[in-house]
Amino acid sequence: MSKNDDLKILTVAADKGGVRKTTTTHNNAEWLALEGYSVLLIDEDRSMNLTRRYILGETPGYRQNVIGLYEGLSIKDGFTPIQVKKNIDLISSSTEIPHLEKQLESRIQRELVLFKWIAKNYPELNDKYDYILIDTRNDNGVLTLNALAAADVVIGITDTSVDGYEALDTLKSKVEELNEAYENNAQLVFVAGGVVKQEIATKEILKQLSPRPEFIGSFRKNTNMANPETMFAQAERSKRFFREQEDSLKELTQLFTKIKVVLDGNK
Repeated sequence: MSKNDDLKILTVAADKGGVRKTTTTHNNAEWLALEGYSVLLIDEDRSMNLTRRYILGETPGYRQNVIGLYEGLSIKDGFTPIQVKKNIDLISSSTEIPHLEKQLESRIQRELVLFKWIAKNYPELNDKYDYILIDTRNDNGVLTLNALAAADVVIGITDTSVDGYEALDTLKSKVEELNEAYENNAQLVFVAGGVVKQEIATKEILKQLSPRPEFIGSFRKNTNMANPETMFAQAERSKRFFREQEDSLKELTQLFTKIKVVLDGNK
């Protein structure tokens, strides 16, 4: 697979927990990697759920985690994302994120720290990666705002609840506010996760989402998606799993293809 001309940045966000935000980030990254693209994952969620999909035990030090990134360590000076899989590197989360957030609150243009780090390290990042995928915490904290401000595309994830749907409009307002404040052009798309098409709640949420221009698709409820091993990795390893999950895998492939098209078209 040839290298993309320009690095693309995707932020996955939700102002509600339990909507499969990390699961979506994880599976999307591994789908891209299996397609031959080079991906950098950034875990900004203090829960460290994405990091724990790849790393158990002691967490990486500041030269490999978000603390070092936000402190301004450069790749030239030894900041080194961790290779966790073929075509996938990770900048891990950290237990020190609450302290980091307090430090950032007093900084001028505190929402642009990540954007500036990417700009400073752009030659090295663009040379190695096709895509950066950022997993955020389900809040409007300073790290989440940084991830939104740095993005080319933001995915807003909802489940089938009213709260999840309403949180999408909160996210939309925040993305629009940041776009205007910093002359960014981040594009927002909506995805419904964990749908069960026979259920009334799913029918209602899809009825609300379908007319909206931001809505690009959904994926069904599937406990296999939340495993440390993604759906695609499980399918690569087991022909039986592939046969049993073929419809879900096709659905995810179609969704991630749509997301990639949006990313590649956002310049």
